[in-house]
Amino acid sequence: MCDVGRDNGPQLRRVVYTDPRDGTAYTYLTNEMTLPAWAIVLMYKQRWNIEKVFHQFKSKMEERKSWASSEEAKQAHGIFECLAHNLALLFELEVKERENLTDEVEIEKKTKRKPHLKNREGETMKSGENFINQAVKRATQRTHRFIRWLRVALYREVPWREAVARLAVIWGSKC
Repeated sequence: MCDVGRDNGPQLRRVVYTDPRDGTAYTYLTNEMTLPAWAIVLMYKQRWNIEKVFHQFKSKMEERKSWASSEEAKQAHGIFECLAHNLALLFELEVKERENLTDEVEIEKKTKRKPHLKNREGETMKSGENFINQAVKRATQRTHRFIRWLRVALYREVPWREAVARLAVIWGSKC
């Protein structure tokens, strides 16, 4: 970590984080001077998770633009989308726990992707946990399969047992 800046401009702080899995260095510039470096790295990791939620709204939940025109209505729409996202997350966790289901399809996909993950330099990423990845777990991604299942179950008013059986098939899980 070091401070960088100009004589006539704002002072910036450079925080460098090296991923212990593969040695890739990530550099963050900030004007926040009081927080420890690890907190800056955690905040940037969280910011990326927030960007993934926006992606989910646009691509998976098909919310491309606000249905409102006034500023208050746009804020209400944004709050509604966040509530819908959080409810879907909580509902997915509850279904997994209550019905003892796991998304085997997604686990298999992640397992197959892992050997092919590359860093910015194109080198294969090493596996390993570190503080940053343990401190912030990504809870932002619902799969298309889960969102489609939820939409069908809600719109068609499918009985619970039938809906859960269908989700088990979609996830490749045994219930």
